[in-house]
Amino acid sequence: MTASLPLVTLLLSAAAVANTSYEPAEGSFVLRHEAVVPAPPTAVWEAFSTAGGWMEWAVPFACIDLRLGGRIETSYDPHARPGDPANIQSRILAFLPGRMLAFQAMQAPPDFPHAELLADLFSVVEITPHSDGQSRVAISGVGYTDSPGHLELRAFFDQGNAWTLERLVERFTRGPVDWSVLTPPAPEAASDSAENLD
Repeated sequence: MTASLPLVTLLLSAAAVANTSYEPAEGSFVLRHEAVVPAPPTAVWEAFSTAGGWMEWAVPFACIDLRLGGRIETSYDPHARPGDPANIQSRILAFLPGRMLAFQAMQAPPDFPHAELLADLFSVVEITPHSDGQSRVAISGVGYTDSPGHLELRAFFDQGNAWTLERLVERFTRGPVDWSVLTPPAPEAASDSAENLD
């Protein structure tokens, strides 16, 4: 099967998130989701590349050191502080300002399933212009195999990454999240809500 032929194209109702995952080679898998976001690429880039941007839609706590080898640190806990052991930490692998951000998880929350396998994987966010000042945003998870642990992680992020794109679309349709009135979901809850729609 070629890289250009998706295995699945599934439109998820709420924000028209498409699952365009594919198999680039035998035994490997790229988990890919995309959506059209009603904002220009510069605004979407800020949502992914700055702490303030993340906190407007994804999490109530974020710290970002945007440089090669820098870190993205986030938490669903509004009282989190930098360096807390329950924070999610990722290393920035590469970026093209306004267009692409690649990162790899280094620390997951306690009890996250198969956390030791996260070092096998990395994520790529791609932002391209779309019509009428909108952007097409794709999130790809790279490095998955057909091992049992990878299959479980793939199922988790299949739901979680689509949920993430839905939240991004909502940020630009309804405005920034007010975390004082909204309790963010734990990662497990995010996965559960995505299954009910992700």
